[in-house]
Amino acid sequence: MAYRAYMGKTGMFLPRGLERFLIPTSNFGKVLLAIGFGAMVIGAAFLLRAYTISQLTTWTKAQNVTGIAILPEDGVMMDHRMTDILALKEVKDRLS
Repeated sequence: MAYRAYMGKTGMFLPRGLERFLIPTSNFGKVLLAIGFGAMVIGAAFLLRAYTISQLTTWTKAQNVTGIAILPEDGVMMDHRMTDILALKEVKDRLS
């Protein structure tokens, strides 16, 4: 019984007063809250993806070939070696 009383006056994730203020009581409000939360999560995921891609060290060639360096310092080595790698017969056969 004591735990049931505790649950009645304590919020699930936030303090009870804050939960009452933030969580809507109507079904329409709850659906709107769920859609808004989902849109926020998906938007944040796209922003994180864009940031991650912008931080990658890449090498791109006109033949639709993109190389991703493991370390940022490897970008200089890729500039010198990727042309030779693309000239190899095995790589040319695979790309065509």
